[in-house]
Amino acid sequence: MLRLTEYKVKTLNHDWSGICTMNGVDFESFWTKREFVVLTKVLKAEEVVLGFTAGTVQLFAQGKISSLGKDSWLVVLSTERIILINSTNPKVHPKVKSIAIKKVSGIVASQNKALGQLVIVLEGGIVTIDNAMVNTVRSIEKIFGQIKEVDEEKVKIEPVQTKSLENKSDCSAPKEKEVAPSQKITNPFADEVDEENLDEDLKGKISISKAAIVAFLLGKVGIHDFVWGRPIFGVEKAVLFIACLITSYKCLHVISSLILLGLVVWVLVDILRMFSEKYFHNRPCREVPRALRVGLIIVCIIEALVCGGNLFSDIYDSTLKDFGGHVQWYEIMDAYNNRSIATKKRFEKRRFSIIATVGSINKTTLGNYEVELEGPSAVPKNFSNEIQSMILIFPHSQFEPLEKMQKGNVFAASCIGRGSTLGTYTADKCVLKHVKQYR
Repeated sequence: MLRLTEYKVKTLNHDWSGICTMNGVDFESFWTKREFVVLTKVLKAEEVVLGFTAGTVQLFAQGKISSLGKDSWLVVLSTERIILINSTNPKVHPKVKSIAIKKVSGIVASQNKALGQLVIVLEGGIVTIDNAMVNTVRSIEKIFGQIKEVDEEKVKIEPVQTKSLENKSDCSAPKEKEVAPSQKITNPFADEVDEENLDEDLKGKISISKAAIVAFLLGKVGIHDFVWGRPIFGVEKAVLFIACLITSYKCLHVISSLILLGLVVWVLVDILRMFSEKYFHNRPCREVPRALRVGLIIVCIIEALVCGGNLFSDIYDSTLKDFGGHVQWYEIMDAYNNRSIATKKRFEKRRFSIIATVGSINKTTLGNYEVELEGPSAVPKNFSNEIQSMILIFPHSQFEPLEKMQKGNVFAASCIGRGSTLGTYTADKCVLKHVKQYR
């Protein structure tokens, strides 16, 4: 017996999983869900969805075979028609075709090896759904049989009314000319949905993909909150971002890193809420591609982990104290040339004071200053030194004394050593102590 009321309720609620459960079909076995989103747009007002299957589609008509491609189509059986939906490529309009139930003479399900096949017999041809799951085609065959039983009972109930209407029509209007079997329309998709107009109702819907990308790129300053109707949160993010810049300029690295980590996590939460559509307060939204969803979440998590690592590094650096005394650049080079582990520990992840001579000063894209020391490159080539150059990095907050420094100036600074990489020794978070203006 066809439980039409239950199907109707689930159709109104777009509960496709519930309909599959009624038919003994696993909803998750349909690997793509984009076709189900399209289904909600093409359903008619009183149309009731009864079942689903999926597979490749072929049409046999007038002795010819025509295929609708290698892509898998979602096949939907409703009370009015059979709907075929293909939305494999998200960059193009979904393809939607439909066959009126009145054109269908019968539906037969069969099994071909491990997969099932659904044969839809029409007035002028046959449509086959291949490579489908066996239980889905069996359920479609069963439900279609129940529809036919309901239609036959209606015919038995109303025979007298139909006959009287036929007699009246014979008197008032001429008979229509019968169509010869050879002239019958062989294209079953006579009532195809206009694919170009399929996205008309998307115009008023929010693009989750666009919102998530904007949040990822500009979310730390709250741009996505201003654009998508949450200005208060946008102002809060903008204020925090400005605070992050100020604390970084003042060399308050721990506070700056903590604020930045908070912003990154906040943006990640916003993106997750966008994907669940909670961020938009149940406003209508477009579907987001699964690849973009997974990719953005992974990148945001990696960014949060990097920011967390920087925070712990800044906390550790803030505990480092200068071990006292001053060293010359050649003492550092000797320590690496002699490969003395005990000596190298003095110049890696330690704060120490160094006296050196300016070789060149360059400003980085982040606003910091790189001071390359004069000396290491002047060592004779036959001297087997490991270090070819030495660079000290100063924050942009010290731009006034640094921009006055010239090549040949001798200076003293307190820095945290980072070690040698590819022949270059680097120390950062330097604090300038003294500059002697002579060569």
